[in-house]
Amino acid sequence: MKHIQKPISYFKNSQELLNKLVQIFPDTEKKNILPAELSKFSNFVLFVHPDIGLGFYPNLAQHITDPENIYYDQKVNETEGLGVLTSYYALPKELLEYLINNNLLKGICLKSLLGKEYGKKQLQENIQFVVRFFQPNLYN
Repeated sequence: MKHIQKPISYFKNSQELLNKLVQIFPDTEKKNILPAELSKFSNFVLFVHPDIGLGFYPNLAQHITDPENIYYDQKVNETEGLGVLTSYYALPKELLEYLINNNLLKGICLKSLLGKEYGKKQLQENIQFVVRFFQPNLYN
């Protein structure tokens, strides 16, 4: 996979992702690379890991606070970001650990009566617990 320089990449839509996948797998028919039902999604993350191989995840890029991710959306992340940790996105443990260990989910926060910053601080300090609590199946 010489066309992949780092374990995570971001794509605006399925066409951008498909173009990258064609570079990675030039001998595969274009129509067989990406399931057709993914064409309606956007904000893709492409993740490569030695244990799980290559995976792509729609509607995830908007939650990742990476300086190289131009698709990050703070407003969406603050209102929907908790779903990344609580299984709404059904992400593999390896991807979640990569995102947490590299501080790429720092924009996710809890709603708190004590304010946004308090909710954000509490979640970030307990992010591993939140994942394990809501997704124990990842750690069994």
